[in-house]
Amino acid sequence: MRMIRVAAVAASVALAALFSLASCASLQDDRLGSTGSPERDRDLFELERSVVLLDVSKSAQANATSSARADAQAARLAEIKRIETRITELERLGVKDTVFSARLEAWAGRLALAAGNRQEATRRYGRAIALVPGDIPALVLSSRLERDPEKRLASLERTRTLFPDSGELLVEEGRTRFELGRYREAVAAFDAGFPLLQPAYREAYQAERDSAWSLRDQSASDGARTRAVSSVAAVTWDDVVAVSLERTGFLDFLTAGKEWKVDRAFAALTKSSHIPNAPLAPPTRETKVRRGELAWYLWRTSLERAGTGALANRYSARWAANPSMQSPIPDVPPSSPWFDGALGCVEREILSLPDGRLFFPDAPVSGQEFLKALGAAAR
Repeated sequence: MRMIRVAAVAASVALAALFSLASCASLQDDRLGSTGSPERDRDLFELERSVVLLDVSKSAQANATSSARADAQAARLAEIKRIETRITELERLGVKDTVFSARLEAWAGRLALAAGNRQEATRRYGRAIALVPGDIPALVLSSRLERDPEKRLASLERTRTLFPDSGELLVEEGRTRFELGRYREAVAAFDAGFPLLQPAYREAYQAERDSAWSLRDQSASDGARTRAVSSVAAVTWDDVVAVSLERTGFLDFLTAGKEWKVDRAFAALTKSSHIPNAPLAPPTRETKVRRGELAWYLWRTSLERAGTGALANRYSARWAANPSMQSPIPDVPPSSPWFDGALGCVEREILSLPDGRLFFPDAPVSGQEFLKALGAAAR
């Protein structure tokens, strides 16, 4: 805790120094963009690329299946070790250049933070700003060291008044605004930052930017659970019910507009078959939701909201009357329990056919896909 407080104080001192020196040409001088040595600039360029792309491997690890997660973690740790070795090699060169040394410290700090060593990251940050107060990589590291996203965003906004054209700071703003559920603002920040930076930044954060775009009609007012679910790889019934309760009015047919707890709503929705309840495998709140099951839930709840719940089996009844008719969705036959939900959700554009042909009823549902589908069902 002491090291974190030291980092916060150091960041405040550095920021104050920036504002007091803002009119000084040395802060705006292009020399801060280069070490003066093409070879050393290439070294820093490659180091920056490697550290930035660690965020991709972290995301891959988080979203990997349980069987692949260990392999993803091992690959990420191996890459961290490789970068650590490269930083040691560059440090041993003994380069007598302040900008090079400051940036090496800043990227070493980012690497330490990626490895989970906040104390080392804080130490490296202090050394970086002592060498060059106001250098962008150190300011980004300072932002990463701040745990509170509201404070982080406020600091980034103040810093960007000095560096309005910094792509790095814009991307950090985008990531922080995404974390706060301010998705439209996140998209704008990412889109402004990417063209100013090397391609590694787009490779690392394009998926986050695209997620913000898909969630742009959501807002911070939608609730903490909604924001948390937006980043999960596979939602559970607990996620689905909790977010449905946060969506104003969505489950009013069940709650009569009163505040319900998740456990009560889950039990009621299961009993009423709005959540599919297979006798041999009854769902729990921790059960991962498949696309077929989500289609069942959203189809029936949307009909119930419209007062037309009796039409839940309309498609299967039509196909039963015409046995020779083939299903328009090849992997969801008329005999499937997901037939009505899949056809209804596709027809009403609540859920899509991912490849334009198949529904993939057994596939897991990501948080982003669920929130987008819930928004469509609520319209």
